[in-house]
Amino acid sequence: MDGEPVGAAQPTAATPGTTIHFTDLFYNLPTRRRSLMNTQSEEYARIVDLVSRFAAEYYTIAFTCRNARHGSADMSSPGGEADEQMKVLHFVLGDRVAKDLITLPDTDLEVGGGAYAASVRGFLTHGNSATYYRGSQRHTVYSGGSTGGWCTIFMNGRLVECTPLRKAIGDTYARYLPKGQKPAA
Repeated sequence: MDGEPVGAAQPTAATPGTTIHFTDLFYNLPTRRRSLMNTQSEEYARIVDLVSRFAAEYYTIAFTCRNARHGSADMSSPGGEADEQMKVLHFVLGDRVAKDLITLPDTDLEVGGGAYAASVRGFLTHGNSATYYRGSQRHTVYSGGSTGGWCTIFMNGRLVECTPLRKAIGDTYARYLPKGQKPAA
């Protein structure tokens, strides 16, 4: 309790359709919470965004994110078969964005004379500005501000926030976008 583990982590069986509830995430860190989030709605918007990113990557698993104070789901993806990622992306991103996605084929890369290897797959959007709605929240895929566009990177099954990598993707992609628009990858 009070932020300390109550025991060692161990695998636990769960039935299909398991529901995980998160409440009062920052109960013992009020100062940290104030520095991270301005309001509860901002905190919740970040949670919805995070769940959306995982739903896009783990598209065979169904995800739903709903605020306990409201009845309707703010983000919902049905899950699907291994070949149905695009169907799930329609639920996660909305039809307007999903129809503009360009699939990057699975590509194997070798760097340093074959010393390093990687496999890359993903989706990009073309240069049209796109706005979509999830629940009552408005999301702009391309941002004219300095924050950059919407870029999600998973490596070895883990969400990665790597500023130099995002910048490299954004700089490369920016050459092909209309002036002032940011990438969505």
